[in-house]
Amino acid sequence: MMTRAGGRRRWAAFAVAAAVLIMSFANGHIIGAEKEDEGPIDLRVEPWAFSHDKEGRVAPGLYWRGGLKLVSPDSRFGGFSALALSTDGTRLLAVSDDGWWLTARLLYDKGDLANLAEPFMAPLRDRSGKRSPSKRGRDAEALTLMSPGMVDGRVAVGLERRPRIELYDLRKTKLDAKPQLVPSPPAIRNGPNNAELEALAYLGRGPLANSFIAISERQLDDAGNIRGWVFGKNRKTFAFTIARLDEFAVTDIAVLPDGDLLLLERSFNGLFPGLSLRRIRIAELKPGALVKPVPIFEGTLPRYAIDNLEGLAVHVTASGETRITLMSDDNYNRRIQNTIILQFALKERQ
Repeated sequence: MMTRAGGRRRWAAFAVAAAVLIMSFANGHIIGAEKEDEGPIDLRVEPWAFSHDKEGRVAPGLYWRGGLKLVSPDSRFGGFSALALSTDGTRLLAVSDDGWWLTARLLYDKGDLANLAEPFMAPLRDRSGKRSPSKRGRDAEALTLMSPGMVDGRVAVGLERRPRIELYDLRKTKLDAKPQLVPSPPAIRNGPNNAELEALAYLGRGPLANSFIAISERQLDDAGNIRGWVFGKNRKTFAFTIARLDEFAVTDIAVLPDGDLLLLERSFNGLFPGLSLRRIRIAELKPGALVKPVPIFEGTLPRYAIDNLEGLAVHVTASGETRITLMSDDNYNRRIQNTIILQFALKERQ
């Protein structure tokens, strides 16, 4: 027998799903053209709103700078789990957890994110030059640029279900590039199934220059802290942990202009997803350290118009404003989830 509270929860879930489904077909426009394997795709782009005050402030130090909802009938589209942007924030590179690249141009109106153009998808190739036939082989969850802003340069991709890091050189063969395996700590493979390597960043400068930072989704130590590693060529590997925030799990990480790290985390209470942004002080990353990130923002649906946010990128505008861009993974469940891109300005005190 359904209780009154249970009935309300079921009705709330139905209302959310229905609203999402209705919104999927409203007020969009079509761009691109579909191909079976590699090429432009059909895509409808719609504006996406977010709660903020009249000054655009979402939270102390965080300001709204525009959002998009992307809808496509293409079966390849969705599942985007990692994101990178060019130096000026106009070129997008993303990777899906089903083994697809997405490239596009981001368009701005008076400095705010306003549209997306030239969407193009291609298979993420394995070392044989083909798209892996198994989900375990193509479950890409992390992405980092070896040179900041160079989305057509060398790119490292972290894969989760068979945890490893692959380096793609996009300079000559572009998205047809075949990867090279990057040596990484064996410990990244010791997490729970489908909750292992989730976030990856490359540090080109600072005290940990020429190092990768890798963080698991839910590989925890005995105290419940999240495990991470620092490693790289000619650098001794060391492990650290991150103090966990409630039931949040790590989904991405990016390097801030001052060299600190920005951590993206996601929670799910059975009905509504949650979003957390926290800053990791680079000086705290030391062998065996327990890092305690500084909170920037925490919110959940329905108060905030978020989804399953897994992709994170940071760039600086020509005016010197630090921008945070987030992208969601719809889990190929388009009836009740969305592919959205959200952009914010970070103006927190350092």
